[in-house]
Amino acid sequence: MASDPNASYLPGSCSATTCTPLSSGGYKFHRYNGWNLAVKTGTTNNGFDGLMTSWSTQYAVVSWVGNHTRNVNLNTTMETLTEPLTRGWIQAALDTQPKPINWAQPSDIKTLPAFVVHNHIHYGDVEPSPSTDLFPGWYQAPSKVTNATIDKVSNKLATTCTPDLAKQTTTGGDANSFSVDIFVNGGSTSTSAAANTSANDDVHQCSDSPPSVASFFVNGQDATAGNPINCTGSCSVTTTVTAGTHPLSDPQYAQFPGTVNLLVNGQVVQSQSVSDSPSTVDFTYSGSGSVTMSIQVIDSVLYQATSSQATVTVGAAASPLVMATPTTGGGKTTFSWSGGTGPNFNVYNKTTTALLCTTSSANTCQATGTLHGVQAYAQDGTGTTSNTVTVP
Repeated sequence: MASDPNASYLPGSCSATTCTPLSSGGYKFHRYNGWNLAVKTGTTNNGFDGLMTSWSTQYAVVSWVGNHTRNVNLNTTMETLTEPLTRGWIQAALDTQPKPINWAQPSDIKTLPAFVVHNHIHYGDVEPSPSTDLFPGWYQAPSKVTNATIDKVSNKLATTCTPDLAKQTTTGGDANSFSVDIFVNGGSTSTSAAANTSANDDVHQCSDSPPSVASFFVNGQDATAGNPINCTGSCSVTTTVTAGTHPLSDPQYAQFPGTVNLLVNGQVVQSQSVSDSPSTVDFTYSGSGSVTMSIQVIDSVLYQATSSQATVTVGAAASPLVMATPTTGGGKTTFSWSGGTGPNFNVYNKTTTALLCTTSSANTCQATGTLHGVQAYAQDGTGTTSNTVTVP
């Protein structure tokens, strides 16, 4: 791969025996007077170091550029510094050889269909890539099962007992299906070993119980009771979840940790991992307007449960409740205020705590009597109290 000029991002082009010279803007040098050369570049993310390596069957050259302190950004494209060093050295070394000696293909490898790259990636790579590639002799291509539904947990064929979250449809056309990486296991489209399409899912049983949402509270109110809930500023959400037949998290299926999701209007907005059963999880949600909220819990083998939905109105934080100086006249005292959260407001005598007046639709109310010298305060629908005022 490193000696394939078409796979290199370096600009330029190559024939079977030579490449565009650097003086003409050609940075590929994978072919030189009949020699095949491998080329690998490297740059540290902070721009302190530039690296380039090239090797053939006879020689290898490694170049490094950078400040001796290794903490100075070179502020340039590294290949403009490393290419003249690496290319010049290895080509000069190869000029001392009487004839090219290139890598010979071992007898114990084979040519098989390859995943074809059609999208252009970077600078000088050439697409489409070849339709075949070299594979080790021991490699056995996995069977390409098209449109088979696989259980992601057991990596076997899904059954009627397999939960929807665990089902995955294979197409046989993904890049991994051509891989010889032992950690990919020759093309698994699931999360661990290659799918066994000759056996059925044996992790999920129809008698299994899914996890459950034991409780769901929003601002201290039971969100499963069906009553509308109001949040001012933000919502405090608390839920407790419990495991079913399978643990919420299981080291045997570490790729699927137990998860609790906060759903708003059916979409996941926050998630937390859980392992113990029961587990209590807290979320804080900020927004505005009327939304539906629910809790989803997913266990280690992708069984899930979702709570009933709660209708929640989320509003901006109320402005402070502020009393104005009362006015008197006509044998009555008028109290007025601004801010607070309605609709119900009450005005109390601070000394006696007696209710002086109340309203359900305005920011003013009248008490009988002139009430000279009485100290009073207002209280809104959430129990928030105002400043104290004195009737003149």
